[in-house]
Amino acid sequence: MADSGNKELESEVESADCETESDSNISDIEVRKRKASPLDKSNPKSKRRETISESMLAAFADPVFNTMVAPYMSKAMEPSMQGFIDKAVERAVQSTVEGLTRTLTDTLVSSINEIKVSNAKLLQSVSKQHDLIEKQQEIINSQKDQLKNQADKIQSLEDQVNEITKETGSLRLDMNKLEQYGRRNSIRIINMKLDETKDKSETELKEEVANFINDSMFPGSDDKPISPRDIDRCHAAGPKQLLVKFFRYEDKNRVFYAKKKLKKYEGNAFITEDLTYYNHGIVKTLLELKTANKISAFWTRNGFVFFKKCEADSPSRLQSQDDLVTHGLA
Repeated sequence: MADSGNKELESEVESADCETESDSNISDIEVRKRKASPLDKSNPKSKRRETISESMLAAFADPVFNTMVAPYMSKAMEPSMQGFIDKAVERAVQSTVEGLTRTLTDTLVSSINEIKVSNAKLLQSVSKQHDLIEKQQEIINSQKDQLKNQADKIQSLEDQVNEITKETGSLRLDMNKLEQYGRRNSIRIINMKLDETKDKSETELKEEVANFINDSMFPGSDDKPISPRDIDRCHAAGPKQLLVKFFRYEDKNRVFYAKKKLKKYEGNAFITEDLTYYNHGIVKTLLELKTANKISAFWTRNGFVFFKKCEADSPSRLQSQDDLVTHGLA
């Protein structure tokens, strides 16, 4: 079919040429082109000058070729050109796809390799951190054991301290009792009027104290109950305060229990037992409670401290400051 088409094309071209040559209106350009045709053997200069490409360009520029030949050539070449174009497009698409595939593959491989390297470094770092955490955990466990041992030791020491504190408290009470027993024959006279115009010897001070006791607490008695010979020691124990120690406990008690008679005596003198520092602290606390109306009364007898919350209550004895807590006073 292609050969028959080509023959028909050739015949049509020849007839077109004949019609063109006989046409009186042919252009000078067409004449010159035909004169310059490779078939014109009478023009050797043109034969040397033109090339195949120029001939083809000249043919393509011919209106007859464009109107008569080109459509048939296009129609004849369309199947083969379509296949060529399809193959060219397929090859171009395939090449583009292969190029993109290679690019994407290289990119993915590079990214995967980078991720592998990063993961390897991360795993190495995690492994180091894990080892470090295990070491820290071992240290923490060791410190916990040490702290537990220290806590056990501290608890043991606290138990020992508590036991020693109890023993110390018991010893303090025993020592306080012994010290108070050593003061059982002594009293303190506060605010006693003395002749301060001259320094006095202890003998003179004993005589003055004996006269004060007899005159203020045993007035009108024929025989004086206390003589200077009954006093063992007598000296100042603070501002306007005298410490008087008797030889006999009976003489001390006789004077101490007669102290209420001092209220009828001129002046504001009063007598107390010679208390230890510890017992004096208890009395000082009771005085504050009495002032705050939290107790009804308090007193001492033979170095022991007693108090009553209410007038109707029985007396309670205090041996230590802890007893104040027991009775709800501190």
